[in-house]
Amino acid sequence: MSFLSKPSGDGTYRIKVLDKDSYVECIAASTEWLQLNPLDKTKDAQKWKLTPVRGKSDVYTITSISDNSGLRYVRTDQTYWGYGYPSPQRSTDSLNWVIRQRTEGAKSFSKIWLDGPDRSCYFDSNGDGTYQPATGPHAVNFYYEKSKIADAPNQCFVFDKIPDAPTGGTALDVVFLQDITGSQQPYIAKARDEISNILLTLVKSGKVVENKLRANVVVFRDHPPQDSLVTDVMGFTSDLSKVSTYLGDKAPTGGGDGPEAQCDALTAALSAEWSAGAAKVVILITDSPPHGIGEPGDGFPDGCPKNNDPVVITDTFCDRGIVLYVISCELGMEQYKKATEFYTGIAQKTGGAILPLGDVDHIVNLVEGSLAEAVSIFSLAVAYKQNIASLGSDVDSVAQKLHSQFSQAEVQVETLHIDDYYERSSESQKQIALWAQRGKTLADLRTSTKAVPGPRVKASFKWGGQPGASLIKQDITLEQTKTVVRMALTTKG
Repeated sequence: MSFLSKPSGDGTYRIKVLDKDSYVECIAASTEWLQLNPLDKTKDAQKWKLTPVRGKSDVYTITSISDNSGLRYVRTDQTYWGYGYPSPQRSTDSLNWVIRQRTEGAKSFSKIWLDGPDRSCYFDSNGDGTYQPATGPHAVNFYYEKSKIADAPNQCFVFDKIPDAPTGGTALDVVFLQDITGSQQPYIAKARDEISNILLTLVKSGKVVENKLRANVVVFRDHPPQDSLVTDVMGFTSDLSKVSTYLGDKAPTGGGDGPEAQCDALTAALSAEWSAGAAKVVILITDSPPHGIGEPGDGFPDGCPKNNDPVVITDTFCDRGIVLYVISCELGMEQYKKATEFYTGIAQKTGGAILPLGDVDHIVNLVEGSLAEAVSIFSLAVAYKQNIASLGSDVDSVAQKLHSQFSQAEVQVETLHIDDYYERSSESQKQIALWAQRGKTLADLRTSTKAVPGPRVKASFKWGGQPGASLIKQDITLEQTKTVVRMALTTKG
């Protein structure tokens, strides 16, 4: 587990003795005091609200989460050698406490003492039960500062920041990219009939705030001479009935060489007028790859005629905290050599996934589950935004630190789990990893990737059928934590 050597700002923390399973705990008694006890994650008494004091450096108020007691102190001739002890007192405001980092060798930690000129008010635990509070060897008392860890190990503290509980629903912007070539008729009809209900379900569940939910649709076919319509954009709206009306006006037709204008649709999504404080999700529904990934018979083998590069575009999705899910209409996608690995890679790069659709009736589960997952992750980004900002701007580095904190706090997120549908060989995983790279172009990856031999879809689904899908609450993964960090760093408000 990873601990902070000092508080990272306003928030809730456990305060731990360096190198010991000893946590500062509020003891509710007639004479309130602090005790060092082993970790108990069920106890609010081991959680403390630390609030920076404005205008002062490294100075905080300290308040117990369990009963809102402000930390003050007691000093009489009966206290430890007259030094006294910190005392959480109900219905009172905390005094100011200095929490300042120290370093000895490779170890960093903090000392805690009462703000002011008195230097004999350091947190310590000297293990003498003779004096008040007469509580045995684990009571926290005041003492003067010792300079070495070995001389006063109970004066050295580290901090475990506890994620704030997500509050209420969140704002959500979602863009549906709908292929409207001839093969997509049943999917267009299902999307037209169900998308509004799916989005309203998220509102009714409390996950999304009704007046902060917006939907947008981009339909696409292909470039001339294959088709005359490349893309058409509805625009964001809070009136969900407009989604059904818009899709109802689009006739599925065309499609010739296999690959279509997905690159242009992704570009249109990127250019949309996203809300600065909303979860941002793109859902692409298609049964074919874009131009230029290396498929035989591609009418534009070098890529989009307008030079819209899906590898570069999805890099920008990452930079802006936009998550991409690809609903892969099967068995249409199965006929292509590189499409499955391509879509899996670029979606995973953004924090999303490829979602196999073998039965059109199950599109509801996939859309609802993917949005619920994205909203759950975004809620953490909002709740933890301040702490993330204090940890730096490098996504991978911050995510490592944050995931350690999440793991210790047993943070969970709603995750869309889909049973195995695709064959995932080591070669397939290698190709996915190549497509998921950042800082590349489509031209780079077209030459460095290759087709994976053999079928993509498992034999049990060769004649149709849909893998099981369920929304489960599970421990947050490192990859999901990276998405939390990207969202937090790019979300305003």
